[in-house]
This record gives sequence, structure tokens and C-alpha cells, in this order.
Amino acid sequence: MLGGEKRIDATVIGTNLKFKWSPSEGLSSDSVLDPIAKPTKTTRYVLTVSAESCSIVSEVTVRVHENPVIPNVFSPNGDQKNDTWNIKYLETFAEGNISIFNRYGQKVFYASPYTTPWDGKLNGTDLPVGVYYYIIEPNNGRKKYTGSVTILR
Repeated sequence: MLGGEKRIDATVIGTNLKFKWSPSEGLSSDSVLDPIAKPTKTTRYVLTVSAESCSIVSEVTVRVHENPVIPNVFSPNGDQKNDTWNIKYLETFAEGNISIFNRYGQKVFYASPYTTPWDGKLNGTDLPVGVYYYIIEPNNGRKKYTGSVTILR
């Protein structure tokens, strides 16, 4: 996500290994196995792992999306389909938060960051079918996202 961040989860087995990522732009470090990537555009990173006289090369592409994909409806009815409000790419806003309100302005959900999708409950109790309003604050210099989401059962 543009303005977001994501740890590159690379794995390797061995000892006395050296790591080199290229390009280094947008990475928290180019000499660790699992840097945090914050590129401003989709970037292909190449990792070279070396030990003594041997080396291996692998690559990963970090895709940058302009905005999160925010569904406007979900159905937490236990059928294993759309049971949570899953916002694609929102997990990259590591410092972000989300607030959800009912039609009376009562806050029914808050998360910072949004790592577990909302299940349509308040204190473990199903909220009624209806329209709820959200505010997503990326807290990374990007504008906030606002809108509505409908719960169906």
C-alpha cells in the first residue's frame, strides 16, 4: 500500500550467512534477512545470500497499491463466506487505526492497527443488520478513508 509498510518474510537455513538486498531503496536495511519494505512504487527486490565461497540469489516483488480495497458489505452469519470485514492491504498501515460507528454515532469497534478483521460484534454480541460508518486513519501522511459498511445476515 502506498504509504504503508510490510516486512519481507524471507527464510534461509545456515550459519555465518551474509545478506544483500538490491535495490536498497525503500528497505529498512539491505543487509538483514527480513527488512521492512516501504517502496513508493512496485519494486522487484533481489536477495543474495552468501556463505564462504557459495551464494544463492532469490527475488521478491513488493507491489504497491494506491488504496486499500474496502468492501461495503459483509455477512457474519457463520457460513464461512464473508463472515468478517476483510479490508485488503490495510495491514500495511502499521501505525493506522480504524473506528466503526453505528447510526447513532456510538463507537462499536476500534483497532490499531487493523490486524484482525471485524466480525460484526460488539463485546462478543452480534450487532444488528444495518449500515455502519467507518473512519480509517493511516497516520502516515495519507488522507483518511471514510464510508459505510452494511452488515447482512
